[in-house]
Amino acid sequence: MRDPRAHLPYELVLAELSRSLKPASVYTSLFNTPR
Repeated sequence: MRDPRAHLPYELVLAELSRSLKPASVYTSLFNTPR
């Protein structure tokens, strides 16, 4: 993981999507998976 600020933008978008759509949570889990 690098600067948390760099992760903020896309993570915020995913968070908003998950709040609006349930399937979006699946995308968040996929992105949350360790690389």
